[in-house]
Amino acid sequence: MNELIPNRKGEKKFTLRGLSLRQRLPLLICTLLLVIIISFSFASYYTVRKAAVQMGRERLSSMTSQLSSILAQSTATAVTTVKTTANYDTIRESMVTNKKEVLDAGLRLLKRLRTDSTTVMVELMDTNFVSILKYSEAPEDLQLKLDAKFRGDLSAHRSGIDKVGKICQVNDSMYFPVIAEVTHRRHFEGYLVVW
Repeated sequence: MNELIPNRKGEKKFTLRGLSLRQRLPLLICTLLLVIIISFSFASYYTVRKAAVQMGRERLSSMTSQLSSILAQSTATAVTTVKTTANYDTIRESMVTNKKEVLDAGLRLLKRLRTDSTTVMVELMDTNFVSILKYSEAPEDLQLKLDAKFRGDLSAHRSGIDKVGKICQVNDSMYFPVIAEVTHRRHFEGYLVVW
């Protein structure tokens, strides 16, 4: 059977000398099978992991391009809608007159731009960024914060460009302006801004 052989320190050590060939062969086969199973398990784990990471990268790339396309269409639609409203005669006349009926009609047009709860503020400004008409159901502090963040960005805006402005964070929400210029009799008069 197994024999314990004392080593130099006097401790007994287990050896396979006492095992017969019949006992050694199955032990060797089991040991080799265990090594092979462990090796293949690690190899298959890393192969599956590599495939999963590759598939994740492909999905992320696909989703990124789809999201980019959706956002591009959405911003183009938003800019077109705001620009169309900025071209209405009522909005143009609101820039140059103080008549109550014209300003009321302009305010009704601004209210129509608030199509859902994601639009928090609509504002008509002159070239010096002074508010002429403003419509918002947002709290006053949010309006003031958006105005403060926006003045610097709008001052960099030049006439001839209708665009989506920079995204800014206020509290725990993100906001961005859609800006369209307002012209009256081919003269640049101000901006229509939708947050």
